Amino acid sequence: QVIKLRNGEYTSLEKDIDLHETLRMRQSIIRHTAETFRPDIFIVDKEPLGLRGEIEDTLSYLKTRGTTLVLGLREVMDAPHLLEAEWAQRDVMRKIALFYDKVWVYGPPDFYDPLTGLDVPPAVRAKMKFVGFLQR
Repeated sequence: QVIKLRNGEYTSLEKDIDLHETLRMRQSIIRHTAETFRPDIFIVDKEPLGLRGEIEDTLSYLKTRGTTLVLGLREVMDAPHLLEAEWAQRDVMRKIALFYDKVWVYGPPDFYDPLTGLDVPPAVRAKMKFVGFLQR
């Protein structure tokens, strides 16, 4: 398991396995699961590229297969100035436009736009759909 710390960094909850090894294992599990089950749709929650890019390889693989790739975003994300810096460093907006077919926002359009304050390319904005709040 991995948790996000207050400073935005991630850490492994397993004391015997460092974060890099945990992410390598997660990356392998996700990729092999995608290859085995060949999904028609692949929904990614919150982190467009996974933790530290762990699913980028899988997104590329699934895109070539014709799998519908969906990014799900909470209606309220991290502080825009923090998110913008993190996403700019990892080229996230370009990769959302490249990989994803749809961006679902879990909330109504009149509640809050989670990408407010970010430089959102038209290609990404066009993929966004506010799907309302999800029931538990």
